[in-house]
Amino acid sequence: MLLIVSGSALAEDFSGIGSTPLSARAMGDRVTFSVVALPPDNSLYWRIVRDRTGDKLDPDMRTITSGEAVKAGERYAYYWDSAQSILWFATRRSLMKLDLTDWKSTHCLYRGTAGYESFEDLPDQFRREIPKVLEKE
Repeated sequence: MLLIVSGSALAEDFSGIGSTPLSARAMGDRVTFSVVALPPDNSLYWRIVRDRTGDKLDPDMRTITSGEAVKAGERYAYYWDSAQSILWFATRRSLMKLDLTDWKSTHCLYRGTAGYESFEDLPDQFRREIPKVLEKE
């Protein structure tokens, strides 16, 4: 007898800190997060890719890439809140909150890192990583 159980693996919260590219991590059944190096100076950018299989989305809505680069040698921190579908990303210069609740109308909030301690909406796990990003090497 062969038993086949189908289902979908749901991504859980994840977080980290780095200064190099990061391979793709699942943010749900069909969405991945990665940090990639792009020419000409190999600065780092986060990238979110959605598998559009079966979707009727505009082709331009498949990939979202950050506008701000993480310069060589700098650190970044990230946190994926799976319950709220929010990606948090920090560099020395800014904190980003990207709400992916509705793929067609993503909402992004950028703030400077100065005074981050008073930002009440930061998840605790993400907040603990920010000082490491701000440290000078």
